[in-house]
Amino acid sequence: MSWPEGGKRLPLWDAIYNGDAVAAQKLLVTKAGADQVNTPHGLWQQTSVHVAVQHGHVKLLKHLVFTGANVNARTINGSTPLHLAVEINRRDIVQDLLLAGANPLLYNLSYHETVQFTGQTPLQAAVSRGLNHIATLLRQGLDSRQTLASLETAAQQTAKRRQSLLSSK
Repeated sequence: MSWPEGGKRLPLWDAIYNGDAVAAQKLLVTKAGADQVNTPHGLWQQTSVHVAVQHGHVKLLKHLVFTGANVNARTINGSTPLHLAVEINRRDIVQDLLLAGANPLLYNLSYHETVQFTGQTPLQAAVSRGLNHIATLLRQGLDSRQTLASLETAAQQTAKRRQSLLSSK
């Protein structure tokens, strides 16, 4: 496995891994740090958001989101930060990720004894683990996304109708 930047460790990734908010914040205001926000790193190709979630660094997660981090980034097995938040049973982080635009319908690739490989969405993972409080939140997030998509579709259809009415005159 080759590491990014010619085998060098990523300072932002390390700062977040270590929970060093001061170092991470200093890096995030530099071009080099900003460039590292969405760079996959390590064996599992986790981004800084994955690491912040996995280690429960909520404050750092919020800083990353503010700087434009991709909350739907995927690891080598397709896991998103939302998958990791479900795995560690962190409702607060699930909520923060949903508010930042995380998609609860993205599948990962999971290994199971009965079925060699199968994918799960964060919602399916929460249900299979009996995390009803998180499953409910994910369903609400899904409902919000669908409502927003419906509103956007309705707005697009209205704009098309308006355009066709204007062009027919």
